[in-house]
This record gives sequence, structure tokens and C-alpha cells, in this order.
Amino acid sequence: MQLPRIPIPERRQLSNGLTIYSLCGGNQDLLRVSISIPAGHYYSDKRLVAAYMSDMLTKGSASLSAEEFARKIEFYGAYIHSGCDNLYKTLTISCMTKHFADVWPIIAETIISPALA
Repeated sequence: MQLPRIPIPERRQLSNGLTIYSLCGGNQDLLRVSISIPAGHYYSDKRLVAAYMSDMLTKGSASLSAEEFARKIEFYGAYIHSGCDNLYKTLTISCMTKHFADVWPIIAETIISPALA
């Protein structure tokens, strides 16, 4: 039995020190972006704060209610998942490539100024 060939991701370093890994998934017109931030349970001195903050990343922003946020994301057929483990908070966005320019500002706003309410 031959094992499947696993592609090797391309690694790039931005001028601000951010490391980006990219992987071509074939000829699908889909884009998936995962953002991992070192802010998991290990970094919090109070229980469940990291998990709560992770959950709030999908509940809107300072200018968008949870319903407005969900409606905009749904309009573009995008999928958002936020998770937290011991070391990292991870936010994953999946959408069609042609909609990413419209979806990204919505996601960026919730990362920069989450609702927290």
C-alpha cells in the first residue's frame, strides 16, 4: 500500500516578523486562513478567560452585533471557527477566494475590537 503524498507548505517571513505558511490545495476556488495567536490557557491566570475570549471572536465587534456579524459572514458563504488550547487561540476562516476581500475586513474588525459583551 502506497501512502498518500502530503504537500509541503511554503514558509514566508514578513517584515514584521509574522510567519506565514501557505499550501496549495489544488484547483478549488476556496481559501482557508488560520490565525494562531500565542494566547491560550497557559497565558491566563484565571480559568476559562482564554476560552471565553476565543468564543467572543465569533460574536461580533465593537460596531457589529453578533447577529449583524453572522449575517455578513453568511451572506458570503464563509465559515468561521474559533478555538483555544493550552498555548494558542486559533481563528479559522473558510470562504471562496473571490469573497475573501469582502470577508477579511469583517474578520479583522472582530480581531482588533471584539464585542466582549
